[in-house]
Amino acid sequence: MKQKIALNKIRKEVTPLTIEGLTEWTAQTFNRVIKVIEVELPPPVSGFWFTFRGVEIIAIADDQTLLLKTRARLHELAHIILGHQSMVIGLREHLKLRGQSLIPAGAALFRGGDDETVDDAAAERLANEIQTLMSPAPLPTRSTVDAGQEYLEGLFGND
Repeated sequence: MKQKIALNKIRKEVTPLTIEGLTEWTAQTFNRVIKVIEVELPPPVSGFWFTFRGVEIIAIADDQTLLLKTRARLHELAHIILGHQSMVIGLREHLKLRGQSLIPAGAALFRGGDDETVDDAAAERLANEIQTLMSPAPLPTRSTVDAGQEYLEGLFGND
């Protein structure tokens, strides 16, 4: 779904516009099951989204403020709304999220494709627009590209 079309639909269909309402609307609109979990993530990663057994799982850093958790969730929902590819489960020996009940023990997460940076920027733009509709107070922005890059380098090295 294109950003302008998505924003128009969200304006019309999600009332009141809250993070919970947006999550529910996204699940219904795109016929998905969405589960939001809070997990320990290495800084500066604040959240990521992946698909596991037909469930869209949005993992949010458990040590963030409510404001930052909301911001990270908005960004990950924007990926779903825009039709981006979710992270892929694989390379079981590299996962840092052991012990989380919804994440298979020992799996690592990575998003494939050459458009990852473009997708991340588009998701961030949509998240900014949605946040503007939600609240007059700005939420902090984040560079998920930088955060994701640092996280993956920590897992796989800087080759």
